[in-house]
Amino acid sequence: MALRSDSRRQFSLFISLVISFLPLQLAAQVSTANTASASSSANYSLEPGRVNVPINWSTDQVTGFEQGLYVISAGDMLDITVFGVPELAQKTRVSATGDIYMPLVDTVHLAGLNLDEAQKGIEAKLASGKFLKNPHVNITVTEYASGVVIMGEVVKPGIYQVASSSRLFTLLSAAGGTTPNAGKSVTITHRDDPKQETVQLSMDPQLNADANIFVRKGDIVTVSRAGVIYVVGNVVQPSGFLMEGKSEITALKALAMAHGPAKAAALNGSKILRRTPDGVREIPAPLKKIMAAKAPDITLQAEDILYIPNSAGKSAAYRGIDYALSLATGVSIITASR
Repeated sequence: MALRSDSRRQFSLFISLVISFLPLQLAAQVSTANTASASSSANYSLEPGRVNVPINWSTDQVTGFEQGLYVISAGDMLDITVFGVPELAQKTRVSATGDIYMPLVDTVHLAGLNLDEAQKGIEAKLASGKFLKNPHVNITVTEYASGVVIMGEVVKPGIYQVASSSRLFTLLSAAGGTTPNAGKSVTITHRDDPKQETVQLSMDPQLNADANIFVRKGDIVTVSRAGVIYVVGNVVQPSGFLMEGKSEITALKALAMAHGPAKAAALNGSKILRRTPDGVREIPAPLKKIMAAKAPDITLQAEDILYIPNSAGKSAAYRGIDYALSLATGVSIITASR
């Protein structure tokens, strides 16, 4: 009878162990299935050492599955938890040297690691120190210290978060695209390389594909401003004209693009106002003589102002120079192709 009683107790203990183990086994299977599903459904474009990760632009942060690929940098705020050991949970900021302090394992260097690598590294330290058996560590980034800085002629300049790297056009799109005054040059200053990289935007799809390079966290993207010349004063349509990508623009061509002089224009009293380090320089532009081939035409430079005064005499022309400078800030910008 005693033997039968012992058998019953052993059987009951076995059943209780099975019941307690089943939820853990099922949870592990579900976790594995979810990870496999996420891995198969994500559409990542991979290059050696770089990952093009989708970005949630509504929060300017990488979220969900992409967080595992996020590369930790100095200044990031991390939320670290250890499954089943709430005493080891902590929120900590990565130091300037790229380290964090964690109870039991002491200092851990995390900068330069993605989240998956950082988690595995801490798990290995906990296991090798025999503090925990089969530890499971989870790290979440709650504050991002750096991203890609986008500046220059874009609609929304600022800092945009990426997980390791992203394509240039994806970031420009997130910044609202380029402004009407944007030039064709985009300069990328790499965080870890003193050399700058410049690409040219184009209407040609193939050239644009070549320009859509990878930009990494810590880089600075600067969209150039197109060169502009201004025609103001007594012309039919005072305007500013984009010069980028166009052939050279002369004073006579600029006058034609502004639809010619108005009736009261004093063409021989025209001037080019050119900004120099020493101030505004006045260059005579006798347009009437130029039109009659009695004087050479003048090639304009970016930010030049061609000012055509009225025919009220020299004094009016000189009074109009300061006025011309103010007029140039209010004219509409037109592409110089016409």
